[in-house]
Amino acid sequence: DQVTCGMPFGGIGAGKLEVTPQGLFNAFTFQNNWSEPLAGTKDYPGILGFHLGFRANHKAFLLQTVPVLQIPTVKNIRYQGVFPRATLFYEEPGLGLEVRLEIYSSWIPGDIKNSSLPAVFFELRVKNITRHPADVGFLFIGRNTCGEWCVGRKNRVFLNRKSTAVEF
Repeated sequence: DQVTCGMPFGGIGAGKLEVTPQGLFNAFTFQNNWSEPLAGTKDYPGILGFHLGFRANHKAFLLQTVPVLQIPTVKNIRYQGVFPRATLFYEEPGLGLEVRLEIYSSWIPGDIKNSSLPAVFFELRVKNITRHPADVGFLFIGRNTCGEWCVGRKNRVFLNRKSTAVEF
């Protein structure tokens, strides 16, 4: 597919980001830049510095199909996008794992309070389809888009038994 735009995620009035069928992050408007989104270029159709990565059984790659430098990427992505949710099924032959990512916003028809939350949810699901144990890891890279001076900015990580949340 040649579609380069993605499903928008975010809260009503809180800005958005898109995740494309190629697994790229693009078109950020969460800095009051509605008319000029932070976006990719002709050379790279996503925003450099925002990537998802995966490691399994001593093999590591980005969860996208567009290369960055010489970093390996997945072979293919099947993308299902129906607002306010998208599911990306990553296809990597010989991996022995089914890897999928569900991304969604808290958009609820008729509920402006919860639909306006400035949040995006990511659920990575990994299923081992072999009889051998698998050693896996997941990586999210997100750079600071507000400038180079980080005084006063803090990221917080919240952990519980079922999830990890990062607040920028």
